[in-house]
Amino acid sequence: MFVRLPTIVARWPATTFLFGVHAALVMLLYFGWRFSVDPEREMMWLWTLILDLPIGFLYLYFQVPSHFLPAIISIVLGGLGWALVGWLLDLLRKRYSSTSSLRGQIHI
Repeated sequence: MFVRLPTIVARWPATTFLFGVHAALVMLLYFGWRFSVDPEREMMWLWTLILDLPIGFLYLYFQVPSHFLPAIISIVLGGLGWALVGWLLDLLRKRYSSTSSLRGQIHI
């Protein structure tokens, strides 16, 4: 059973927004690293540690020679952390928007 992307965005807008922004920032960082000629370009990956706190500390366990795999790991693990934050925001929005929208109406 597959759920269409517009349905996911409609049900959880903050979750999809935060996950999407996080994935875009990590991909921007990856392409910046890939095409950089700076000898200290490895330091760019510290931004993923900062961006994904506290989940970012899990990246210390992944010692891989390639940098494409850490980008994918950052998108997945960090994205799940930000999706959790968005999910909580969506739950709060759904809870308080449903009660505040009934104000001023007669309840029978």
